[in-house]
Amino acid sequence: MACGTGQGIKRQIEKINWPVTIIMTDLSHRILKWDKVFYSTECKNPFVDMIYLACDGSNLPVMSGSIDIVFSYAGYESMQAKMMDGFRESYRVIKSGGCTVYTKTLIEGRENSNSEKRMKLLLSGVEKGETEWVTDQFIDIEEWLTKCKNTGFKENKFTKIYDELPAPDSDIFPFENEITQWMANYVFVSVKF
Repeated sequence: MACGTGQGIKRQIEKINWPVTIIMTDLSHRILKWDKVFYSTECKNPFVDMIYLACDGSNLPVMSGSIDIVFSYAGYESMQAKMMDGFRESYRVIKSGGCTVYTKTLIEGRENSNSEKRMKLLLSGVEKGETEWVTDQFIDIEEWLTKCKNTGFKENKFTKIYDELPAPDSDIFPFENEITQWMANYVFVSVKF
């Protein structure tokens, strides 16, 4: 889902030793053209059939209940304002008993002083009209698990990869064009029953 250059799936492709079809989806035809060249030359696996599908991840041209696993290495989040639409669309296309495996950045908590300072710094540089969308990205683990359950994923397992980075001593948000780089990162497996 929203694969970009497919660096998240690259390591998995190298280890597959059974017949499988992988559908790489992205909005960008140019990225998928690069992917096709790379995965047919530099990262070829005889067990893996690759399909490159240029489409909006919030409206996949795929039958409901036809996919075993949707994998998203930062893909949902790269969909920005359509992230939840893409997440719901994944639920639609996954077979009963299938899952989505994905990374997700989350804040440590709304009452966490580090999170509060980071959010304040970030919002001070956000353009007018984008504040609501940016604020919606600040959710903690409990809020995300609620979104998962409301989407239909009743079983949601996760592993925290790393904690939030400490807030800077300055009054300037330290990352240009990157709202989530400082947040805690998790790997989730959300199962559809």
